[in-house]
Amino acid sequence: MKAISIEALRQIQLRLLKCVDTICVENNLHYSLCGGTLIGAIRHKGYIPWDDDIDVMFPRGDYEQFIKIAGRRLPNNLAVYTCFNKQDYYYPFAKLVDTTTILEEPCDRLFEGLGVYVDLFPCDGLPNVEKKRNAYWSVIRIWKRLNTMVYQKTAKGESLPKRLLRKSVFFLYRFKSKSSLAKKINRLAMQNSFATSEYVACSVAGYGMKEQIRKTVFDSYIDVPFEGEIFKSFSGYDEYLHSLYGDYMQFPPEDKRVFRHQFKAWYK
Repeated sequence: MKAISIEALRQIQLRLLKCVDTICVENNLHYSLCGGTLIGAIRHKGYIPWDDDIDVMFPRGDYEQFIKIAGRRLPNNLAVYTCFNKQDYYYPFAKLVDTTTILEEPCDRLFEGLGVYVDLFPCDGLPNVEKKRNAYWSVIRIWKRLNTMVYQKTAKGESLPKRLLRKSVFFLYRFKSKSSLAKKINRLAMQNSFATSEYVACSVAGYGMKEQIRKTVFDSYIDVPFEGEIFKSFSGYDEYLHSLYGDYMQFPPEDKRVFRHQFKAWYK
């Protein structure tokens, strides 16, 4: 198999992102670059120089519609994987995957069909009452921690109690579908309507309560440059990025400017 360089990996990811944009434009669906990808668009007009992935976020309704349409619309070399359409898939969010490639992530257990991908995140409504919002975050945090203990490998230098807890959780769930916990997380997240919520969040993944933002962030969308192409961002990106990262226009210290995922990828 032929190894894929970081430059080639980014080109594959960019083609996947263009596919997302095309389907969304053709079907009047809303999406936004998010996370480090959105910082890259605003600060660098492309990838953060030490970034190696692409993240996209949708309001839950648009996310579900995109997955449904993509299942019919995508060419044979691309696939959208979710915990609801793939039994050995353990992430609580979707990935758009180039199936002509193979990708390995050192920290995570592999599932069949993993290749170079773009992450697709749903944004869900939150309870309008603050006390209920806080209770929701406490509950979903527990389920997400359990899920990561099932699919993440033991980390180097991990404490013995955490190592034993991880092995215990993995043992308990070895007879269940690998997607069972991810499905549970999604069902919790979908309890509150995006349309009628004052606050929303990508609560199935990400940075926990830092993901919580006002729904008005999504009121409109703007064009943003990324690697010589134009994609979409919600107009309230400044509020969103400040919530996650603080002063996101400030560069991190040099020792933090490292590739986070350390992918290894090959062409089949």
